Amino acid sequence: MVFGDESAPFRAQHVLQEDVRIRQEEFPLAADTMSKSKYIDVSLDSVRDNDAAIQLVVELQELWSKAGMKARKWLSNSSEILAAIPKEL
Repeated sequence: MVFGDESAPFRAQHVLQEDVRIRQEEFPLAADTMSKSKYIDVSLDSVRDNDAAIQLVVELQELWSKAGMKARKWLSNSSEILAAIPKEL
């Protein structure tokens, strides 16, 4: 990928969406969030409880990791969920 090229943002999004499609069975919660609740490089989703949220965090981290990226700048109104996320992220 050539950064700075006019088509670089499109290609980055295309590669990410293709990776999500390929791994949707392995990471169903993350794939759903990345397909329906993502704008450029921001994902914003809501789940019913802390356990589901923590599972979503784990899946998103693993999905992004397999694509060679890291999800950072996590936000939550639950201290339990935030405690499950490494501080450096």
